[in-house]
Amino acid sequence: MRAGRTGKRVRPKPPAPPEAAQITDIVRGKLAELGLSAAVFGVWRDKQQIALGAVGDSPLGDLISQYVLDPLGMKQTEVVLTAQIDEPILHGYTDERKIFEDATFWNPTAFLHSGNMNSTIADIGRWVRALGKGELLSPSRFQQMMAPSTAGLGPLTTQKYFAFGVPHLADWLFMNPAYGGYNGVAFYDTKTATTIVVYATLGPTADADRDNAIPIGEAIATLLVPDRPPQVP
Repeated sequence: MRAGRTGKRVRPKPPAPPEAAQITDIVRGKLAELGLSAAVFGVWRDKQQIALGAVGDSPLGDLISQYVLDPLGMKQTEVVLTAQIDEPILHGYTDERKIFEDATFWNPTAFLHSGNMNSTIADIGRWVRALGKGELLSPSRFQQMMAPSTAGLGPLTTQKYFAFGVPHLADWLFMNPAYGGYNGVAFYDTKTATTIVVYATLGPTADADRDNAIPIGEAIATLLVPDRPPQVP
């Protein structure tokens, strides 16, 4: 996680991205060829990204840049293959190995396709807003993506459900990334487009098993939208 960067990259304008349905159909076909199941979302997501790279005949990082980062103007975000992070750096600390240590340069491939991206708070906020508005999808595909299709499964309801990769808490979208000393939270209010992104690290007495960014994000959300703050379980 970078605190910021001054350099800017100039990339050629990408072609129009394919319709989401085309990508989904291609990926499902590729997964079938590989004998892979899409029953478990986390596994399917990773296999989908592998298949996208195979179908597109380009590295996954290039596809992400071409179809996501560049259209959204996320010039401070990039896919990386090493633990290198550009200065200035927000260092991450953890005690998950029972010693308090700097985990900033741990190998990011433990979370392939998510942990190996460098970004800034501003760019992450840009992505969260785009996700919440469906900027890269057609209206019908966006509606399909955000539909409460898991409502009724176990404790999930139309007010608290897991859409395609996005937890919903009433009017709020909610994400809580955490890895190697970095705790994050993102909230997006679908009514007002209020967007909140918080990243924090751990102190010597913090609990590595708890995302300490969540209560900070909740407090900010309560100040900004006092009548409808997110209710995190």
